[in-house]
Amino acid sequence: MGRARWQGDISAARRSSQQWRSCPLGGQHRRARRQRRHDPPSAPRIVYVQGYYCLTLIVGVDRSTDNRTPQSQLTYDVFADGNRIGSMADLGSESGVWSIQHLTHTGPDAITVKAVDAAGNRSAPSTGPSTTNVVPGYPC
Repeated sequence: MGRARWQGDISAARRSSQQWRSCPLGGQHRRARRQRRHDPPSAPRIVYVQGYYCLTLIVGVDRSTDNRTPQSQLTYDVFADGNRIGSMADLGSESGVWSIQHLTHTGPDAITVKAVDAAGNRSAPSTGPSTTNVVPGYPC
């Protein structure tokens, strides 16, 4: 059985190749795809974290930055011992982003915060005065 021969117009193939080279991206589709990606936001910095009675937690962070999402539209997930306990929205306070959260158990909890951009990318864990911000959860 013989091979089938292509019977198309070679000049059409050449025109297609020339159009590809003259496209606005200059054939650099990989670079364009890479530029469309959203990088994760910068890691927030914890400036205040304190546990209070009845497992109440107050946490405050400096705002993160992102290459696509405005600072006012970033949200912040709060974690206690690696478990998400809530999120914070930027309400425009001059002192940064803060909220009241509720711990899940009494005793020490390592608190971290991650910024989340509009694309759902999470930042690295928060930085702060210490690498593990341990606060006690006091019972009622």
